[in-house]
Amino acid sequence: AYRLDDATRQNYARYSPAALRGEEMAGGSDDGACVFRSDFLDARFADRFDACARTHGKATVLIGDSHAINVHNALFDAGAGPFFVSIAKGGCRPYQSLESCSFDRFLSFAADRQDKIGRVILHLSGSHLIYDHLGRDDNQAAFLPGNQWGLEEGSIAGIAAYISKIPASISVTWLGPYAEARVDLKEPHNYSLERLRFNPRSLEIFAKLDARLKELASGQQRYAYVSAYDVLGFNANSLLQGECLTFQDYDHFSACGEKLFGPVLAASLGLT
Repeated sequence: AYRLDDATRQNYARYSPAALRGEEMAGGSDDGACVFRSDFLDARFADRFDACARTHGKATVLIGDSHAINVHNALFDAGAGPFFVSIAKGGCRPYQSLESCSFDRFLSFAADRQDKIGRVILHLSGSHLIYDHLGRDDNQAAFLPGNQWGLEEGSIAGIAAYISKIPASISVTWLGPYAEARVDLKEPHNYSLERLRFNPRSLEIFAKLDARLKELASGQQRYAYVSAYDVLGFNANSLLQGECLTFQDYDHFSACGEKLFGPVLAASLGLT
């Protein structure tokens, strides 16, 4: 049995993702009309999109990975619309051509519908742009004190190259990676008041990644860069805000985190 002090035990019982399993699934992402998300760009998505375009004109389209699902839900909660759709699926990156992902497919979709898409927002996990001391991306080892890490310049260049293939008539915003909590929330001991805090090394690494992406953005005109790192302003105390444990694992927002961060993300993107 774990030997936990009372405060730690109470925090674990109140805030842990295991305790909140039912609530975590309760977030909305589809208004039944023209705000919706799909993990794959198929004929059903296209038909619904085209019907909405007839009603609303041009769409804002969010594309990305599982972090973009978090962002879609956050923007949904913040009232983004009336024509805001997302194609987002875990494990999908624009610099990898995977049949199960829709990045390549989206380029032809966008080319055929340049008059129906006003703006594309791209959002991807930052930890896939960071490698650890063994050269692995998206690995917790990079966030442990004393370990070496670096930036995946090839993957960063791959994202910029993908953006350049989106039709030039469509405005593109790269919403940069948000800083990740990088705390093991399955470990009850981490629910003590001293430990229920953002990993300080993660804040430091994401600041450097964000600075690199800003530098890359400053040299071009094809897309605007919005820093989620700056906008959300995470610090050591951002993991537990009031009654909300803002992350559900190392790197994904919880349902209450989505609701909390939605308004500031929507404002930064000019969506509300």
